[in-house]
Amino acid sequence: MKSKLVFIVLFTVLGFGALQVPVNEIVGSDARFTLFDLLAPVSGAFLGTPLGIISVFLMQILNLAVHGFSSIDRASIIRLFPIMFGIWFFARKDRQVLIVPALAILAFNLHPEGRAAWFYSSFWLIPFLAWRFRDRFLIAKSLGTTFTMHSVGQYLL
Repeated sequence: MKSKLVFIVLFTVLGFGALQVPVNEIVGSDARFTLFDLLAPVSGAFLGTPLGIISVFLMQILNLAVHGFSSIDRASIIRLFPIMFGIWFFARKDRQVLIVPALAILAFNLHPEGRAAWFYSSFWLIPFLAWRFRDRFLIAKSLGTTFTMHSVGQYLL
């Protein structure tokens, strides 16, 4: 247990550093993707799903403590949810994680505007296609994780 605690602290500190490195801007917004957004799902592979999620929360709390809690808003809280589901998809081997993109497809296509752009929801078929190859190819696991996070993010934002 002591080694896991040390690893959580180390991962939290490294994750905090990754939060400070912008990768690219989100089009039409002042928000940016950071190195943290790219690497956070891997925490579930090393720590397991619950500890990976705890580590990500600790990273965010540390980031808020350093940059001030006044910078917290609804969007910053909502941005955590796709990462949590990404950790879950990357770390777990059960088929339950496929419920997330399935619900996103369903919810998107039930909405009148979503129905008009139904082909957009075909992006969320990628986790289903990648699922079969996730244990053999890291790229399949990464693609499944990315588009699971995308399905959660589009629904929340």
